[in-house]
Amino acid sequence: MNMPVGGCASPHWLFDPASGGSNEENTLHWSDAATAATYAEEGTIQGPGGGLDLIGLPSTHVKGYMASVAIGSRNLEVLAGGGPMATTLAIIERFAAFAAADGHELDYVFVYHHGEKAVSDATSEAQYYANGMDYCTALQLYAAQAVGRPSYVPPILFAHHMQMQPVIANAVGIQKAILRLSEDVPNAMSIGPSYPYDSESDRIHQTPLGFVQRGEAYGLRIKRWFEDGDTAPPLKMLTAVRTGASIAVTFNKNITIDGAATFGTNLNTSLAHATGFEYIDNGSPVQVTNAVALGSDGVTLTLASTPSGAGSQVLRIAMQATSASLVSGASNRSGSQIRRAGYSAASVYDGAFTHYEWATPQEIVVT
Repeated sequence: MNMPVGGCASPHWLFDPASGGSNEENTLHWSDAATAATYAEEGTIQGPGGGLDLIGLPSTHVKGYMASVAIGSRNLEVLAGGGPMATTLAIIERFAAFAAADGHELDYVFVYHHGEKAVSDATSEAQYYANGMDYCTALQLYAAQAVGRPSYVPPILFAHHMQMQPVIANAVGIQKAILRLSEDVPNAMSIGPSYPYDSESDRIHQTPLGFVQRGEAYGLRIKRWFEDGDTAPPLKMLTAVRTGASIAVTFNKNITIDGAATFGTNLNTSLAHATGFEYIDNGSPVQVTNAVALGSDGVTLTLASTPSGAGSQVLRIAMQATSASLVSGASNRSGSQIRRAGYSAASVYDGAFTHYEWATPQEIVVT
């Protein structure tokens, strides 16, 4: 086996499917990952790899290796369990072997898109965060071991799942946990929400086109990261200050309200504004009746009534659970019209699509 890094060894025989157990899903072993092939989508199935392949290889690198280790179960405990983790480990170590054989030094980039429909309703924010920290730091440790660089910490890119659903009891908590992970995992970053990308009607999956669009978003972030050294956090609220029924909000970047975006079509207007803002007064929603961009990085909100002023006052973006039926396409998912001003990137795959940096699902305490 390889010598351990940080006191943790990861032998090739980590998992034995003959031993039984519930974590055997789609297990891949070291020997199964012995060869590499030119990347190709299968039939009409398209994944984020297509977009990454188009945009994601920075000029600072001469070659790319790509693999998807997605599994059938969306449960994070299963994903981090024996079978799926052995699959991931096999890919990590095989990539290192391929690069060494080609005479290259390898940089890993992990992309993380989880928290979808089948995540257990019992998963709390705290438990999802704890599971995610364990999983992500294990990926980074295995990568450091595979390349033999003990201090190496590869980047991990997070995206937020597409849309809230009432059937997921703690969907808001999972969104909050994913944002925390993108901030707390070493060398991690969020690319933002998934709602801008063309999606199916199930509130879970992108369409074949949407998967490629989201892959391009990962690729753009990778290029900005490696080529420009841009590790700035995603678009997020910094402060929210209430005066009567008015809320003054500031962001970490210059913003604009994109009225052409229709991500707010399914928002319940008694609970949220079409721009994506939601105000919670001691657990009860207060309608946001107006949102006006002021200055470069600020928004002023008007509430339908003055909150109590005592206890918990929370402002959220794009976290509402909705029950309206959906159709395939990018026009009617609940999200936000708040995006970073002055940033856009044309899609390579879809000439009609433009990438923007949209406000990540989030919440902030109002003072």
